[in-house]
Amino acid sequence: MSFVKRIEEFDATRGIPRPADMQSMPAYQAFLRVMSAAVMMLLLTGCGGLSAYLLWLSAGYLEVSTQTKLYFLIAMLACVLVACMESLQEVLPYYRIQQRLTFGTGRWADEVYLKTAGFALKLAELVGGLPRGSLRIGDLKRGYSLVLNETEWLRHIAIFGPPGSGKSKTFLMNMLRDMARGGSAIVLDPKGELFEQTAGAFRQVYRLDLVNPSRSDRWNFLPKCKGRAEFAGQMAGTMIGLEGTKYNMADPFWQESELLLLKAVLLHLPDIVEEPTPPMIFEYLALRALKDIESEMLNSENEKVRLAWGAFQKAPPQTQGSVITGLMNKLGTFQEEHAQKVCAPISDADRAAGVRQIEFSRLREYGTVIYIVVGEGDATRYKNVLATFIGQAVNELRFDNDAVDLAPVGFVLDEAANVPLVGLKEIAGVGRGRRIGLILGYQNLPQVHDQYGQEGGNAILGSIGTMMFLPGLDDVTTQFASRRIGQTTVWSHTTVDGKGKKLDNERQSETGRALMDPTEVRQMVKHQQCVVVIDTSPPIKAGYPPYAVLRQRAIAVEYGEPKLVSLLQAEEAFLKVIAQRMEAEFRKKELEEAAKQLEAGEGGEPANGAGGPVTEGVDGMPPLLPETIDGGLNYQADGSSVPSVAIVGATAQGGNAGVVIGTPEGKEVGARARTGTDRTDTKGRRAKVVTLANPNQAILSFSDQAVEEAFVGSVTAVVGSQRPGVSVRIFPVKKTDPGNAPLSDDAILNSGPVGDVGAHHDSLR
Repeated sequence: MSFVKRIEEFDATRGIPRPADMQSMPAYQAFLRVMSAAVMMLLLTGCGGLSAYLLWLSAGYLEVSTQTKLYFLIAMLACVLVACMESLQEVLPYYRIQQRLTFGTGRWADEVYLKTAGFALKLAELVGGLPRGSLRIGDLKRGYSLVLNETEWLRHIAIFGPPGSGKSKTFLMNMLRDMARGGSAIVLDPKGELFEQTAGAFRQVYRLDLVNPSRSDRWNFLPKCKGRAEFAGQMAGTMIGLEGTKYNMADPFWQESELLLLKAVLLHLPDIVEEPTPPMIFEYLALRALKDIESEMLNSENEKVRLAWGAFQKAPPQTQGSVITGLMNKLGTFQEEHAQKVCAPISDADRAAGVRQIEFSRLREYGTVIYIVVGEGDATRYKNVLATFIGQAVNELRFDNDAVDLAPVGFVLDEAANVPLVGLKEIAGVGRGRRIGLILGYQNLPQVHDQYGQEGGNAILGSIGTMMFLPGLDDVTTQFASRRIGQTTVWSHTTVDGKGKKLDNERQSETGRALMDPTEVRQMVKHQQCVVVIDTSPPIKAGYPPYAVLRQRAIAVEYGEPKLVSLLQAEEAFLKVIAQRMEAEFRKKELEEAAKQLEAGEGGEPANGAGGPVTEGVDGMPPLLPETIDGGLNYQADGSSVPSVAIVGATAQGGNAGVVIGTPEGKEVGARARTGTDRTDTKGRRAKVVTLANPNQAILSFSDQAVEEAFVGSVTAVVGSQRPGVSVRIFPVKKTDPGNAPLSDDAILNSGPVGDVGAHHDSLR
């Protein structure tokens, strides 16, 4: 390594002092100037000491008296004092009092100033290390570290550095580890290395992986649009970039029409699909004719959908198709396979594997991070997806209350030029009040202007509180950095040497120059030196923080390939769900009607001989339970079930409960029930026939114990303390039990076989 290179590295890490009026002096010249001053100081002090020694020798050689030696001693002290004063003259130019002010006052901030301003800390002397919420962004001389507290980094940071300059592996990794202790973050990770190195520092980690969706959590904002017109409008503006990231002269009609159409679709899809996804927007517009879309929108029960579509319809019919085509072109990114997979619904298998839905509200909890992993070069292809994702995060965090205990959120965007953020100017302006800080990594300044236009880019850069310039930047960026660093006043020395001595001339005057010109910015020591401009503080020459790559790495979990769901499949599933809900509502209404009729004293029995409880009996008799206890049914010899009817009633003592078991009247009533005809009970009332849709019409088969409990409970509820007269009626069912003797009507009571007659089931109904 050359001597000059060693001097430059020493200056980058330890710093070489420069005269106050020569702050722009390069490292090598500064080294020579310091050495010259040091040598001169040694010579002057040496000469003073030598003069004092010679005076002392002279006094001895002259053998002067003691009183005279005192005068020699005073002369010796004067020689030493003069030598020291002359030596100090070499140090005096390094103090700020010697700085020239005519053409500029630019200078480098020193550790004393930075310590007073709160930017310089000796971390080794602090108990617990770096304060919570602060970020370490560089190293200073004399063991100090350059630190930004929470208030400062919430005013945003921009890092300008070419590829390979160490933005990710040095600055961003260290910042993320510090942020994990006192905040949360959303990280754009083009290479995946930020996740590997920093995920272990956070408590709660989400991952949106557009490279390998099997390692990704899911993101879906469409269900939140249901019934929320304001949120749908925000997301529509974010998806099509209505606020604009680049100034253009295009007619705003097209974007405004696309906004109305997209807002209507965002509000409508949750009404026709249980869990809609962003790719379904493209499918909805592509697979439906314009007339069909119009019919659905106008017939929607959602008033906001009708209003948005009505506003869109005001456009001329011949342009509506063009608007739809333009919108589909912007949403085509969501049809990419990997984009569809990260937006797919979460299945039960996914949920069991650990897949989660990304919730931006969790970012207000300390130690939460969301990594956006996208392949290098693919960020441009997925820019609409990324812009929508980050835009939603900003929208949701923007409306959180400003409670003190909310965690600050840092948007760490490595290669930020690949992600056009909708509303970045607004974020930069109000982010500090919302506790949202931007940390943007750019390769050069033209990327900002290319993305947001000249005026928009300048507006964004004007809201950045801290800018960092790394070595190796291009000419445009170095000129910008040189202007940001400022101008200083230096001495200009002019010498004229003509023929003879008459025309010789030497002149020294003040002039202005950049504290660090563009070439000097570009030629800083690579991976060791950078320039930091913080708010109103003087520019800072700082060293790189420690290299942040560790051997220990985080590995993403493999969840398995997501299952894609098309719009057609989602609609079919939703129709089934709607049918089930309608059936459940219908049954619920019938149950309510039956309960009301029961309270009014009306009865009912199954129609067409179907089995089930008949509520006819004493006024107010509650119906039997619809489910079976022992699972028994009336089986024929071929295995099929036989319809049966059971009526259980109770009256007060001395009353008539109905037809007695086994009588001809009982058989006649059973016949009428099996044929589905209306009947009149012994009290002359007409029984209401219950429809088959009633879920109470299940065949009741109770065990003896269950019958006893149900029967006693029913009687107690109706009769109370009275002694009820109870009559149980059953209808015989023709059955021959293979291998056993046929049972009589009295089989249940007597348990004895008799002649060839019908058999009853082994439980009482």
